[in-house]
Amino acid sequence: MIIDNILDLLPVIIGLIAGILSGLLGIGGGIIFVPFLLFYLPIELGTRELLVKHSVATSLFAGAFSTTSSAVNHYLRKNVIKKEAILLGIGSVAATILFHYFVVKVDAVIISYVIIFLLLFILSENLFFNGRFEITAEIPKYYLLLFGLAMGFISILTGLGGGVLAVPVFTYFYRIDIKKAVGTSSVVVACTMMSAAFMHLGISDSSLVVVSTGLLMGISAVVGAFIGVGMTARVSDTTIRIIFSIFLIITIIKLSFDVWFS
Repeated sequence: MIIDNILDLLPVIIGLIAGILSGLLGIGGGIIFVPFLLFYLPIELGTRELLVKHSVATSLFAGAFSTTSSAVNHYLRKNVIKKEAILLGIGSVAATILFHYFVVKVDAVIISYVIIFLLLFILSENLFFNGRFEITAEIPKYYLLLFGLAMGFISILTGLGGGVLAVPVFTYFYRIDIKKAVGTSSVVVACTMMSAAFMHLGISDSSLVVVSTGLLMGISAVVGAFIGVGMTARVSDTTIRIIFSIFLIITIIKLSFDVWFS
C-alpha cells in the first residue's frame, strides 16, 4: 500500500509514539490514541455521531498490539512480577467483560467527562505529588483484584489501557520498584486491552472499531513499544513527568472544547 497522503501517515506516527510511551511507562497508549482519534476519525467517518465511542473502541484495538509487544519485551528482560500481574489482570479482564454492555449504552458526553476528570487526576499527581505519595500500611495482595476491577472499568469506558492506574497501585500501595511496576503493568494492560478490544470487536452488536486505522496504529506501535522498553533504563523520571504533564494539559484542553462547544 502506497501512502500518498499525509493524513494516511498520521496513524503510523501516532502509533509509533504511543508504542514508545507504552514500553517506557507501562501504559496502554490510549492517552495518545483517544485524543488523536477524536481529531482523525471524522475525516474517515464523515460524521461526529458516536465519535467518542468509535475512538475508545479503536484505541483499545490498537493498544492491544502495543501493550502485547511491550509486555513480551519486559517479560524477556525479567522485569515482570508474575503473582501481582495475575491478580490485577484477573480483576481487570473481568471488569471488561462485566461492564461492556453498560458502557456501550452510556452517553458519549459522559464518557468524555470521565476521560477529562481522569486526566486531571493524573496531571495533579504528576505536578503536585510528583510520585511521592506512599502507603506504609501492609495491603493484602488479593486487594489487587479490586484494583483490577476499577482499572478494567476505566479501560472499557475511556479507551485508556489502565496503566495510569496500575503503575501507581504497584509503586504506592505495594512499594514495587518503578521499573518492575512498569513491566508488570504492561502485562496487565495487555490482557485488559485485548479483552476490551475483543468485547468491542467480536461481541458487540455493532462494531465500533475502525479496523483500518486501528491496524495502522497498532502495527507501528509494536515497533514503538520495542524502542520504549529499551529506553526504560536510560530516560530520567523527571523528563518523563514533564513531557507527560505537558501532553496531558493539551489533551484536557482539547477534550474540554470538544464537550463544551459540540
